[in-house]
Amino acid sequence: MIGISIIGLGAIGERLLPIFKDHNEIEIISVYDIDQEKTIEICDKYNVKPVASISEMLNDDAVQAVYLAVPPKFHKDLALDIMNSGKHILCEKPLANTIEEAEIMMEFAKGKPLINGMNFPLYYGPAYKKFKEMLNEKKIGKIKRIELNGIFPDWPRKWQINPWIDSKDQGGFVREIFTHFIQLIHDYFGLIEINDSNAVYPEDPKKSEIDILARGQINNIPLVFNGMTGIGHKEDLKLSIWGSEGVIEFVNWRNLFLINRDQKIQIELDPYNATYHLIDSFRKAVEGEPVQLVDFEAGYHAVRIVEELLG
Repeated sequence: MIGISIIGLGAIGERLLPIFKDHNEIEIISVYDIDQEKTIEICDKYNVKPVASISEMLNDDAVQAVYLAVPPKFHKDLALDIMNSGKHILCEKPLANTIEEAEIMMEFAKGKPLINGMNFPLYYGPAYKKFKEMLNEKKIGKIKRIELNGIFPDWPRKWQINPWIDSKDQGGFVREIFTHFIQLIHDYFGLIEINDSNAVYPEDPKKSEIDILARGQINNIPLVFNGMTGIGHKEDLKLSIWGSEGVIEFVNWRNLFLINRDQKIQIELDPYNATYHLIDSFRKAVEGEPVQLVDFEAGYHAVRIVEELLG
């Protein structure tokens, strides 16, 4: 058993809490959120222990690791406090609010004998596993182009409204959504170079982007980013890999298609929970087992591209 505590009980923090709790080799030691009323409500619901302060949590020897699920602008200082207290860390994405903060976190983590991981669940999911297999088997021939397209009728989505999700300095669909696929692209193809980007913002200077169109490349493969919000269309998110013999489409988080001149086939995927595998991989890393883990260095490179896209 490893003891884990959670800082931040927003939509994502509360979503992961029961997955941590249901893991047979993880014990939830404590949770903390600045909203004490909400903390008590969630603790009663899941039968976990609240703490009055982060320092109380970090001074508890039973806590071996901390899941950090607060808004991005608070990541750097809290992450450094967590690692300075000798705790392993699993951090929400994006890693930080700026490239500079992300670099500080990455370099600080490299100097500590601690596990640092990022909550990028797609990396651990069945769709990405099959996606890599098809590319390795050259199912679509020579890769000609990579495209990431995101259409959002509303931003923020109605289920995730909070004080920062639509702010220019912390929120927006590029930081919240595109970053997941940027990490996957980096993992398989290598680091992205942005050639040009045009991000459009609303009249309110405090609000996040409403449109983006950008071009880049990876090892001479052209890369296109296309995103819009406020569109009369259902949400549609798609990573497309265009090849000489076909196309692979990774659609709306969990669907995978192989397309050629004659047909479009939906790929059957194993029905396992990506977030559980993420948490289990982090647990194994803490216990010294060899696993693949998305770390702060990967998080830094994702932040770098996001901030270059947003200008």
